[in-house]
Amino acid sequence: PALIDNKGIKQALCIDANKIERLIGEKIQKIKDTGQRKGCGCFKSKDIGGYSGIFRCRHNCAYCYASPAKN
Repeated sequence: PALIDNKGIKQALCIDANKIERLIGEKIQKIKDTGQRKGCGCFKSKDIGGYSGIFRCRHNCAYCYASPAKN
């Protein structure tokens, strides 16, 4: 949050409701995600990924929450 006060640094959003609206071409309900840290700009969303089964993401990105635990 302190970095946002610096000139030229803008707040980033993992779940950007405004961008989603632009991409789909219609308005959506915008509810702030209150479960995040102070200064987080994310909007409330539903996780559609999973750790196993048909919804498992196959990309296995190290930083992704939907990737299964690695040994």
